Amino acid sequence: MKIRAYHFGEEHEIWQLFYQTIHYVNVKDYSQKQLDAWAPRSFEQLLWRDKLAKLGSFVCVNSQQIIGYSDLQNNGYIDHFFCHSQYQGVGVGTALMAYIHTLAEQRSITHLSADVSITAMPFFENKGFKIVKQQAVQIRGQILGNYKMIKSL
Repeated sequence: MKIRAYHFGEEHEIWQLFYQTIHYVNVKDYSQKQLDAWAPRSFEQLLWRDKLAKLGSFVCVNSQQIIGYSDLQNNGYIDHFFCHSQYQGVGVGTALMAYIHTLAEQRSITHLSADVSITAMPFFENKGFKIVKQQAVQIRGQILGNYKMIKSL
């Protein structure tokens, strides 16, 4: 596994990873309507490309396939953190989180934060994050539960 910066032109592959992870992994904690609101079938390449670039996204690659991606904002906020649905539990998330910690140290970031899905909450807890509050977020007319989590470095 290798972690590197996201490259323009990888938007569709990352969108597929995002969509499939939500629809195949998060299905145990969210209804179909919630999943469809969170990750609709429609793919707007320019908007997605701009979002990935704005976030400063990085990807985890295995044999040329993107198997995870994330970001780290300068304030310590992790906006996206997704591991491919077929690569759950094999160290992708751990590798991404280690990379986030390295970036945080390089940038002198003193704490990390994220809005974490019900599904991902145990992983984040295992990595030392604490729940600050439970949230109900509205996305495209659906209410999704998640957690505001933080970790001091």
